[in-house]
Amino acid sequence: MGQALRARTELEGDLRHALEQREFEVFYQPRVLTASGRIVGAEALVRWRHPARGLIEPDAFIPLCESTGIVLELDRQVFATAAAQLARWQALGRDLVLSVNVSPRAFSDPHFAEQTVAVAVQAGCDLSRLELEITESMLLDAGDGPLQTLRAISASGMTVSLDDFGRGYSNLATLSRFPIHALKIDRAFIAGLDENQPVADLIAQLCRLMKLRSVAEGVETEAQRRWAAGQGIEQAQGYLFAPPLPLAEFEALLDRP
Repeated sequence: MGQALRARTELEGDLRHALEQREFEVFYQPRVLTASGRIVGAEALVRWRHPARGLIEPDAFIPLCESTGIVLELDRQVFATAAAQLARWQALGRDLVLSVNVSPRAFSDPHFAEQTVAVAVQAGCDLSRLELEITESMLLDAGDGPLQTLRAISASGMTVSLDDFGRGYSNLATLSRFPIHALKIDRAFIAGLDENQPVADLIAQLCRLMKLRSVAEGVETEAQRRWAAGQGIEQAQGYLFAPPLPLAEFEALLDRP
């Protein structure tokens, strides 16, 4: 227990130092049209470029960031980087939608919406091309605070997507109460189509009925892409198309004929 506590304390110190030194890097995973494979957007995903340990995946540090509150500053850095990058792409004539994950802890801040909009406006990007991804669990037992925050975000022109849909327990009443514009179907349903196809089909139908943009996550096979296209799921992302990529590699992918 003592060793575990020391390791946690050291990691927390490293994380705070990493924020100060800007060691966190934003990778981009393309989102494509299921019918054509054309890249229409990307999800911004954080990675830690540790000076000694190299590239660290988020599973190794996000839980501690969440439990200590460090995630709030990390969210701010990632969003600012993503908004600035989107503005640069738009200046080059690239028409992309960029989605950025938001920690549930962010919604405890009553100024989150206005600060987020201010950062996007300062970056000079088209707010309608920015999408905030929230978790389905955040909607459960959410009070008026998150609802007002999401309404303010939506009023600014930004869109809101519900990540990992199907993993939690949100119902139709919850979905209709919040300004949600897109559902990202959880990768577990995509990976388990052989066993879970009736449920996956139902989620796809729900998106159509509620007129929500749908995104299939974790698409790794051509069969999964065909299923998504056949169900009218507009977009997909996953290793079939590309993993999360550093900026230079993502832009090289955009430039391919």
